[in-house]
Amino acid sequence: MADQSSESRENWSGILGFILAAVGSAVGLGNIWRFPFITGRYGGGAFVIVYLVSVVVIGLPLLIGEMKIGRRSERGPVGAFGALGREAFGGQLWKVFGFLAIATGFVLLSYYSVVGGWTFGYSIKAVYGQLVAGGPEQAGAFFGEFIGNEVQVTMAHALFMVAVMGIVYSGVSDGIERATRLLMPLFGMLLLALFVYTMTRPGASEALAFMFEPRWGALGLEAILAAVGQACFTLSIGMGAIIVYGSYLNQDDPIYSSSLTVAVANTSVSLIAALIIYSTIALRVDLADGIPEAYKGAGLAFKAVPELFAQMPGGSYLAVAFFLLLAFAAISSAISLLEVVVSYFIEEYDLERDQAAIWCGLA
Repeated sequence: MADQSSESRENWSGILGFILAAVGSAVGLGNIWRFPFITGRYGGGAFVIVYLVSVVVIGLPLLIGEMKIGRRSERGPVGAFGALGREAFGGQLWKVFGFLAIATGFVLLSYYSVVGGWTFGYSIKAVYGQLVAGGPEQAGAFFGEFIGNEVQVTMAHALFMVAVMGIVYSGVSDGIERATRLLMPLFGMLLLALFVYTMTRPGASEALAFMFEPRWGALGLEAILAAVGQACFTLSIGMGAIIVYGSYLNQDDPIYSSSLTVAVANTSVSLIAALIIYSTIALRVDLADGIPEAYKGAGLAFKAVPELFAQMPGGSYLAVAFFLLLAFAAISSAISLLEVVVSYFIEEYDLERDQAAIWCGLA
């Protein structure tokens, strides 16, 4: 196995590039789709409080730790744990945890990219005004028909993966950093535009009440574990992405302020996205009764939102903005997942980046 020298290793052009890339890794479908879904499942405000505590007490320290491990070792998860393990009890056995991170990123991307393809497909359909207007049944039938069309879904998945592979293929500063410098500001503008619009519409007060009024009766051990898991998942903890991104830092780049910026940005996106979705759902259902079964899971993003936007003034434009938002979030996170696997083969087997990006992406 090759030992890549720090002199030949790619780096971010500056700390802003790293922060945008790390925010892009952290902000994904877990913020815009999963967080509103599980918050609705566990009663709203009480779950949000536990989630915020989990981010501060568990997520942020782990985020700082992974950034430090990456920056100090200048390696991905396997190389980092191997290098640092030489100074600890267990020695090279620590590499096992690095391999687990690589496997996690690979397996996660294998299904994350499928849902990413859905966001691409729905974005295209929204642009052409092809999303079905009507009730939940019609929206559900449309979604079922979409994912049941193997050719259509496969093409959308392929398009998504080609975009991700192309970005990772281009390198750290010319590919990942350049893409996130474009995607994340666009993402932020779309998110804020949707937020301002929905907060000025009927349903906003109900969404705020649901999000921030604790219902402690819905909170149990399962909800607490879900909150901790969500905090780690949305911060990209435990899958090697932050270690890899941290390894491209310069040794004098700040860790604590960067980690805090990433955590605040990630948490803010989760809360804003949930308010956008809840204020939209509140136009049809009483949030005090919980989220309807038809709007849970994939139904929240791909059934409820299109159906409800169709009933609103300018709804076709809102649908385009929402699914572009989803697509941007999906691709920025998928980039980091593929980069974890690609960096392993570059470091450990001396593959060229273009070869590693193509073969890992195809796999």
